[in-house]
Amino acid sequence: MIDHILKDRTAMIWDFDGVLYSYHYNDIAPEDLEKNFFSANAKGAQEIIPDLSDEEAYHLGGQGFLQYHDTVTAFLPYAKQTGMDEADFKKQVLIAQLKWSFKNISENIPQLIAPCAETNDLFAALKPYIKHAMITHANAEYWAHPVSRNLGVEDYFDHIMGYDDFDFKSKGQSAYAVELALKKLGVNADKAIFIEDQPKHLEVAKAAFPELCTVFIEGKTAIEKPDYVDIMVQRPKNFMKHLLSAHKNARSAA
Repeated sequence: MIDHILKDRTAMIWDFDGVLYSYHYNDIAPEDLEKNFFSANAKGAQEIIPDLSDEEAYHLGGQGFLQYHDTVTAFLPYAKQTGMDEADFKKQVLIAQLKWSFKNISENIPQLIAPCAETNDLFAALKPYIKHAMITHANAEYWAHPVSRNLGVEDYFDHIMGYDDFDFKSKGQSAYAVELALKKLGVNADKAIFIEDQPKHLEVAKAAFPELCTVFIEGKTAIEKPDYVDIMVQRPKNFMKHLLSAHKNARSAA
């Protein structure tokens, strides 16, 4: 059944955080993840909003992320006092936050973004069959690119797009990022796969592109398989094995 869904797919659209480097999540205490990411969100915001207190910055950096699944929306009420327009405010806050995130993670929990040899081998094995794009609510230049480089997978991606590259249109509200990735990859939805750890993002994408193959990375979040999810797996490498097998089997049968 999985082979039938996957054998003609030639492109993958990846979420990043919680997906591509998710293989180390279970080894790190949740409070360590929150402390490093939430403090980065706070410190970055304070660079753009100098009057923001430490307490409020940390609160918005944490609760805002949990509510909106991005790091900038919770700080929007402060945009006017900076004199920036909303788009520039979002971009400057995001860049500052992600610079801090890379510093915090690299120094305090580097194992989170350490390479996974098995995953990297699968990327190499899939290269003849699959093109890759990434769409993340983070920033590409200061987070997705350097972390992907650290993981050893950057060169496998044809396109890496951050939140500011798709106009801060949340994947939980709009399929614009998926649409943009499809265009850049040069494929229709019936040839593509979207892999995510946020069910709502998959639901929105599936509603816009019913022929898109949607893959949910369960991680620590066990849910009953919804109609808008085609495949559920624990880790990206598990799915990549299925995808590689489907392509090899299709060519053997040809």
